[in-house]
Parts: sequence; C-alpha cells; structure tokens
Amino acid sequence: MGEFVECGDSSPHCSESGDESPHSTLGGLNDDQGRKTTKWLNKMTPKTILVVDDSRLSRMIIKALILEKYPDWIVLEAANAEQTITMIDSIAEPDLITLDVNMPGMDGLSLATKIRNSWVSAPIVVITANVQESISRKCAELKVGFVEKPINADSIDKALAFME
Repeated sequence: MGEFVECGDSSPHCSESGDESPHSTLGGLNDDQGRKTTKWLNKMTPKTILVVDDSRLSRMIIKALILEKYPDWIVLEAANAEQTITMIDSIAEPDLITLDVNMPGMDGLSLATKIRNSWVSAPIVVITANVQESISRKCAELKVGFVEKPINADSIDKALAFME
C-alpha cells in the first residue's frame, strides 16, 4: 500500500514546522471546508485499482477518470465475478476494488461477501445506480463503501477516499 511518513522527519510529505498538514499525511484528510479530499493520494506510491462492472462503458469511464487524475496508477478490469476471482488470485492484492451491484451470474454484493470471506483485505466500494436502502444496509454490514452513480469525477473521488 502507501508509504508511512512520520512528520518531523525531512520528508516532503510534512510541513516545514513538522506539524501535520491535512493534505500531507495519512492523518486529517479533510479540505479547508471539512470535506473529504483525495489530494493526499498524489503523494502516495502508485496504486492498483480493480474495476468490476458488467458494463464495458462503465469500466472505461471509471478507468479514464482515475487515470486522468493519477496516470501512474494501474487500473484492471473485470466484467463478472469469475474474472474478478481469477484476477485477485493471480495478482498481488489490489489497493481498491470497485463493484457494480447488478451483474449477470454472481451479483456485486455476493461477490463482496466472497471477497470479504477470503484473504483479501483491500477496501471494496460498490458504485451503483441501485440506491435501495437494502443495498446500502448490506454494504454497511459488509463494511463496503457505497457510492451512487452516475459515474463522474466526484463519484470517483468518493470511491478513492475509501482507501484511507
């Protein structure tokens, strides 16, 4: 995952005074208005994100939005649960997994449960247009993030914030 930086050392991630800056360490991750921010991600080592969605267009949009902001990152794609499990088994653990809920075969919440019951500890975020209360409740039970579509820069920032 990312590097750990202690303030007070000579690292460029810390302010000159050695105090924690809300954007320079893994601590306080809020902007000046108290909103969650992903600015800290720029100072981290490149990440690997696994995007799981049966819609090729959705995968392409998510990938493009991530790479536009973080061009050094690796964005892997899977169209279904089977591809996801194969990919997770064959690569090092991703830093974040995004899942759609409505997919053919195993749905995203069942896949999240299967991933949670495995050795994988990566954060999981469900990005979906299915905003039923039962879906958000199940995400909370699984300790899985929940981000509502449409897919845009704001929704991607919300999803990436789950890597904190």
